[in-house]
Parts: sequence; structure tokens; C-alpha cells
Amino acid sequence: ELNLEWTHKKPGYGMKVRSLFLTILHKLFGLLYYGDDVECMDIQIRKALRFIHDFYDTKITVKGLAEMAGLNSSYFGTRFKKITGLNVKEYINMIRISNAENLLLSGEFSINEVIYKCGFEDSFYFSRVFKKHKGYPPSKIKLIQR
Repeated sequence: ELNLEWTHKKPGYGMKVRSLFLTILHKLFGLLYYGDDVECMDIQIRKALRFIHDFYDTKITVKGLAEMAGLNSSYFGTRFKKITGLNVKEYINMIRISNAENLLLSGEFSINEVIYKCGFEDSFYFSRVFKKHKGYPPSKIKLIQR
């Protein structure tokens, strides 16, 4: 289809070619990231991933995600790990820590504010998970900025 659009050069072909090219890139990155075709990923898991990315700052449970997906918790957890390579809690923590690092790097928030904004309830747990994912404690970010 890309070749057809490129060779016929009808009015507006440039936009169509760009669109097709971006679609190809999206599918390629999906293959690299998920190890499978993004379109083949379970719709229930995609829905859960979107929810996690949108609401990482709230309390999220496997049971709640499974119910939203209309699946049994155990089956949901198995499918989730097969598709993402991580269990649900690990995935949620990865998203939370990634966002926490960005907030800390911005310099606009204290560590305690970031803990709350990213859905953590315990500062010791946050520090432990942060160090596990990033290889350094969150307190080092202030030193990195200087």
C-alpha cells in the first residue's frame, strides 16, 4: 500500500505516505517491545495497560484490573506476564518509578511529594523499589542536578 501511494502520487499522497510509514514503525516497535504483533495482544491486557499508564497514581490491584478486563485474577496475571514479561505489581512499579524519576529530575517536587503523586504510600518501600529499578536511591537525584 505504501509503494502504491508513493508511485501514484495522487493529491494528498504525502500525508498518506507519512501515515502508512508511521503505522509500519508502530508495528515494528510493537514487535520489538512485545515480541509479538501489537494488534494480536489481548484487548483485555491492552485495556489494563492503558489504565495503569493513566492511573498509576491511584491504588491498583490485580483483582481490579482482572475485573475490568472481565477475566479471572489468576488467568489475567498469567496473560499479563506472558505479554509484558513482568507481573502486574512489577509493571505498575516500573511505570510509577519512571514517572517518579521524571518528577524528581524536574526539581519541582520534593521526594515526599513525588511519593504521593506516584501512588506510593510508604517512603521506605518507594526508596527500595526506586533503587532496585534505577540502581541508585532517589536522594541521589538532587546530587545529579547540581
